[in-house]
This record gives sequence, C-alpha cells and structure tokens, in this order.
Amino acid sequence: MENRDKIRFKHMLDSATAILHFIEGKNRRHFASDRMFSSAIVREVEILEEAANHTYQRAMSRQKTCF
Repeated sequence: MENRDKIRFKHMLDSATAILHFIEGKNRRHFASDRMFSSAIVREVEILEEAANHTYQRAMSRQKTCF
C-alpha cells in the first residue's frame, strides 16, 4: 500500500471518529435545528467521501494494469 493510500485511510478514520464523537448524545432534532452541528457532520462526510473516492479510483486503475 502506498503512502498516499495510508494517508487517505487515516483521513477516513479521523472523519468517521469525529462524526461518532459529534453525534454522541444527539438525535435527529439536533441535526435539523443546529446548523453548526449539521455543517460539521456534512463536512466530515465530504472528507470521508473524497478520500474514499480517491482510494477507489487508484485501486481501479491498478486493477486495470494487472490484466
């Protein structure tokens, strides 16, 4: 595994951990009524999505070169 992939996996883990920390003791009403809370969750999901997308694209490009 390349260093870039390790960094992206670390970003995914950090974002997932942050989300779990943010939502502890909260419910849907908090998400709907607290814009700062919902913005923080959405931003962490975006970071997770971006890192996962880059990792997936790299994996698919490596797979194509193997066959």
